[in-house]
Amino acid sequence: MIKVNKLTDYSILILNHFATQNEDTVFNASQLAQALTLPSPTVSKILKILLKNQFVTSHRGAQGGYQLAKPLKSISIAAIIEAMEGRLAVTQCNVGTGLCTHEQGCQMRSPWQKINHMVLELLSQVSLADMAGQSKNKESA
Repeated sequence: MIKVNKLTDYSILILNHFATQNEDTVFNASQLAQALTLPSPTVSKILKILLKNQFVTSHRGAQGGYQLAKPLKSISIAAIIEAMEGRLAVTQCNVGTGLCTHEQGCQMRSPWQKINHMVLELLSQVSLADMAGQSKNKESA
């Protein structure tokens, strides 16, 4: 089964929560944790990763917190997955060379690499705005 890990799933939930609010809205980790019923330490950990990868910006002070750093349409699901989990790889041979003992004579390596490329390409075309349902709403307006 191909699946994203829990932190990746939660990161998309967190970013989507930003999408449901005004672009200038600032949330602290506690507010996000409460709104999404997620553990506060987990939300804090995710926000640090999202900040490091420039999906959000941080603001210090009493009214501090986090807000989106980019428009939703410019944040791809592939970028979020890679920020949270590292390079997308459907199979071990897509991670890098030398990780599989059958690598040299494997007839499946090339087909798996093609599939990996297709999955990555598809996920790169899906934006956070698409996930939040904003693309269709704006196109039909």
